[in-house]
Amino acid sequence: NPDYSQIITTLLLMASIYLLGVLASYGYSRIMVNVTHSTMKKIRDDLFAHMQALPLKYFDNNAYGDLMSRFTNDVDTFRQLISQTLPQFISSTFTVVGIFVAMLLLSWQLTLIIILVLVLVFNTVKFISKRSRKYFVENQQSLGKINGYIEEMIEGQKVIKVFTHENKAISEFEKLNSKLRHASTQANTYTSILMPIMGNLSYMNYAITAMLGALFVVSGLAPLSFTLGSLASFLQYTRNFFQPISQISQQFNFIISALAGAERIFEVFDEKQESNDGKVKLAQAQIIDDKIIESSEHTGFWA
Repeated sequence: NPDYSQIITTLLLMASIYLLGVLASYGYSRIMVNVTHSTMKKIRDDLFAHMQALPLKYFDNNAYGDLMSRFTNDVDTFRQLISQTLPQFISSTFTVVGIFVAMLLLSWQLTLIIILVLVLVFNTVKFISKRSRKYFVENQQSLGKINGYIEEMIEGQKVIKVFTHENKAISEFEKLNSKLRHASTQANTYTSILMPIMGNLSYMNYAITAMLGALFVVSGLAPLSFTLGSLASFLQYTRNFFQPISQISQQFNFIISALAGAERIFEVFDEKQESNDGKVKLAQAQIIDDKIIESSEHTGFWA
């Protein structure tokens, strides 16, 4: 006469947790959509308002298409960052910390292996980010230049036709387009190799932990509470530990791209606005003793 009451209770608890997870995912999606687009709207509003107070020489020295690119392409880089990358980074951080604590409770000796691999992972990310960042910045700059050139050529298409400037325009466009292709290829090359490196480091760590953990148990060096079952649990934690780190690395190119876009946006915000030293008021006036003074009555004379 087996008693299934505890199993039923556990199943109902799991069902409640999954239902709560579904509701939380729906609420998260709704909130992030509002936060993302509200933030992008705020950035565009502030950028446009700041640009209205810039002197004319700034617009003479910068192509219109490049300025438009800051409102579209550069601001749009924040969308992926805010809607997916930052929430996933926060969620993955909590997951990593929780799993790390669980591994410490199981075996602090085997956890040292994880720490050594983490040092290798962080150094790898640092090495790649140093080289990819400059290409992401160059990619955003090249994108702005090519947008500015296209806007200028389309606006002056009649002049190009009149002076048969088509071949020269095509040649200049090909140069700008080649620079954009080179920067984009280099930037995505570095970020594309990051995920395979992270995967291989994860597998290497799993193999080393399995071998050393088995020796640790078989040789009798492990505490009596640490059995082969504990080792199996620890290996599962090891796989789960590197999964969120790999997810963060997948979003790495979006982080670098957003930082490059932010740099171009804040370049505009850093531009000094045109100062207004005073206001000119037009008022009714009258002349008394060769002096022009303001009059509260209608005189037909303005000053």
